[in-house]
Amino acid sequence: MNKFTLIAGVTAVLGLSGCANNSQLDQMSNQIDRLSNQVSKLSREVDNLKTRQQQQKRKITEANELASQANERVNNMVATFKK
Repeated sequence: MNKFTLIAGVTAVLGLSGCANNSQLDQMSNQIDRLSNQVSKLSREVDNLKTRQQQQKRKITEANELASQANERVNNMVATFKK
């Protein structure tokens, strides 16, 4: 977001200083709008990926716990047979 703010600031300075004509300002404004939309889209995608990662992490933890419980039961069965 800092880059977006920087770009917006530079655009504003150029517009106020008269270094750019209306056509250039419109192009820059359109570019900023597109970039802003892309940043928003990417932010949503990152949020979705974080959520999916957390879900996968929980599933892995559950699977590890189930595997540990199964191993414990097998070890108990082997110990019973050895008696």
